[in-house]
Amino acid sequence: MKKIAILLSLAVLFAVSCAKSGLETTQQVSNVSATPYKQDVLKNSGVSDKSDKVNVEFTNKGVQITHYNFEVPCDFTTVNVTHTFVDGVLSITQQGYPNQANCVCHSDVSYTIEGILQNEVNVIFINGEQIYCYNDNAVAIDTEINIRMVEVFDKSSRTLQMYFSTTKIYPCCNYPIALSWQKTSNSIEISFKSVIKTDLCLTAPGPATATIDLGALSNGTYQLNLQNEEVRYSGELVVTSENYSVNFVANPAFNFTNSRLNKIPEHTIWGLVGYHKEETLPLVQSFFTALMELGATKKSFTPGYYTGFEIDKNGDIAYPGALWGYWFDQPFIFHYSGNTSDLDEFLKQWSFEHSERMNVTINTDKGERFLSWMYK
Repeated sequence: MKKIAILLSLAVLFAVSCAKSGLETTQQVSNVSATPYKQDVLKNSGVSDKSDKVNVEFTNKGVQITHYNFEVPCDFTTVNVTHTFVDGVLSITQQGYPNQANCVCHSDVSYTIEGILQNEVNVIFINGEQIYCYNDNAVAIDTEINIRMVEVFDKSSRTLQMYFSTTKIYPCCNYPIALSWQKTSNSIEISFKSVIKTDLCLTAPGPATATIDLGALSNGTYQLNLQNEEVRYSGELVVTSENYSVNFVANPAFNFTNSRLNKIPEHTIWGLVGYHKEETLPLVQSFFTALMELGATKKSFTPGYYTGFEIDKNGDIAYPGALWGYWFDQPFIFHYSGNTSDLDEFLKQWSFEHSERMNVTINTDKGERFLSWMYK
């Protein structure tokens, strides 16, 4: 058995789904051990027959954690462990050190965090994954869960999020879904726990919801495992340069509302022109002419769903939430490789001259949004 060096630090973590008052505690962990590594695989191979499991036990000393098949670098000599305990949320970080070897091994790690009682703990996270949750207001998920993929983009990266919502409508629209999830180099595991009936109720009916951010996914095929209590289904998430697509067998527990999500091509701008009078249409056409003079060009886009809009089979854009209080609207999409600061200045000048007759929204593939009404 190896003695493990333990480092304790204090941070703040907020957990929406399991809020319960607790004492802020930091205390040295003792009697921590780990078994020698069990198996090694190349880090970039993603091949392993080991699945990890965490056992949580509350004793008169504190919280005893046993993490079976915890992934460590094969050259590890210590496992650094940090934890925070704030408002009933115990957040633990475990990492093998040093981290130089190009292979992954597995070890059974165990330790006790002293001075924390069971009635003080509401939720426990290890390396960001929820492994324990106590809540008097938790109820079973007895309804189908709708899943929608969303591409999130900014100037530096693109990530994939999954948005979950129950088909069942609850009296409060802010009820969250408690879940845990884990991503490896070739698989994604999502386990749905319960619906939390929060003490604070936004009194408008709605589904229970949750969102996870899977980060920037490399092109390839990921095994996708979804579980709700004893019900478990598996499929595939395929990532290419053009889209994200889910191959999942039809089932009564989970439904993907967009099983294929096209990636927005680089140098794309899209948006909406809204106006109230039909005679404004020539001015709208003048706006598009001026935008093309700035450098925007028409381009064919693959039909299907994108984050923020849809391209129909005729190649025309459909903008969600169109009209937005206007009698008339004109959605648009262009290829634009110019400087977006020029778009900002262009829309500002246009708004100064025509804001009483029309409003314009322009979105970019870098996550920028320009709104003409903001220049008024």
